[in-house]
Amino acid sequence: MNDTFMKTRPVFPLLLSMALPNVISMLVNSLYNIVDSLFVAQISEQAMTALSLVFPIQNFVNAVAIGFGIGINAQIALYLGAGNHENANRAATHGMMFSLLHGVLGMVLCIAIMPGFLRRFTTDPALVDMGVTYSTIVFLFSLVNMADLAFEKIFGRAAGVGLFVLVVVSCLGTLNGLMLAATRSLYSVAARGNGPKPEAFLGIDQYTNMPANSAIVGVLMCAVWLTYFYGANLTEGWFGPFCFDSSELPIITLYALYIPMFLNVMRREKELNAFHRYVMPVLSIVCCIFFCVAAVVSHGKAVLYYLIVFAVIMALAIPFYRQGKEKA
Repeated sequence: MNDTFMKTRPVFPLLLSMALPNVISMLVNSLYNIVDSLFVAQISEQAMTALSLVFPIQNFVNAVAIGFGIGINAQIALYLGAGNHENANRAATHGMMFSLLHGVLGMVLCIAIMPGFLRRFTTDPALVDMGVTYSTIVFLFSLVNMADLAFEKIFGRAAGVGLFVLVVVSCLGTLNGLMLAATRSLYSVAARGNGPKPEAFLGIDQYTNMPANSAIVGVLMCAVWLTYFYGANLTEGWFGPFCFDSSELPIITLYALYIPMFLNVMRREKELNAFHRYVMPVLSIVCCIFFCVAAVVSHGKAVLYYLIVFAVIMALAIPFYRQGKEKA
C-alpha cells in the first residue's frame, strides 16, 4: 500500500483528488434528503410530518455509524504509522464486524422504540402509523448503512464507496436467496398453523404488502448467518470443529431433499411421457448425488459437523410443528 503519496504529489492535484470525492458524496447525501422530502410531500402533509418526526432518530443512527467509522479509521492510522500492518488489518476486520453488529442492534432498538417515540409527539393514530411504516423501512437498512459508512471511513470516500459497491454486488446473490427465504419462511410456516406464535407472523403490512414481522426476523437470521460466516471463515475459528463454510455445505441437505421430490415425480406424474417422467428425474437424481459426494470430498469431516448443526436446528423446530389447516 502506498502511504507516502501525500508527501510526493503536487499540492493542487492532491487537493482535487481528495476534495472532489468528499464534495460529490456530501452532495449526494444532501440530494437524498431533498428528493425524499419532495416525493413524500406529494403523498400528504401527514406523511411529511411523519418523515420529520422519524428524522432525529435516523440522524442519530447515522451519527453513531460515523463515530464508529472514525474510530476504526483512527485505530488503523495508529497501527499504520507504527508500521504494524498486521494489527492494522486486524483492526479493519474487527471494526467492520462490530460495525455490522452495531447496525443490527441499531435496527432492532430503533424499530422497537419508534411507536412509543412517535406517540410522545402526536396523538394522531394515522400519523403514528405512517411514521412506524416509514421508520421500519429505513431502519431495516441500518446494517447496510453502518457497513457503508465503515467502508467510507476506512478506505476514504471514493475508494470506500467503490469498494463497498463491489462487495455488495458480489454478496447480493447469496444474500438475496438467504433474505427471501428467511423473510418468507416464518410467514409460510405460520400460514399452515405451525411455528412459534403463527398469528404474530401472519400479519401483512397494509402499505408495503409485506409480512413485516417475518421480514424483521429474516433480517436477524441473515445477521446471525453473516456473524457465523465471519467467525468460522474470515478470522481465527470461533467455533472450534464447528467452523465450516456455511455458504457451500448447505447444498448437501438441499440436494438431498431434491431426491425424494424427483422420486415422487416418477411415482405420481403418470400423465407425463417416459422422457419427462423417468429420464429427466433420474438424471436430476444423479446430479444431486454428484453434488453431495463432491461436497463430502471437498470438505471432509466438516460435513459431519454441519449435519450435526442441521439436525439440532431441525430438532428444535419439532415442538413448533402442529397439524392443522392453512390459515392464509
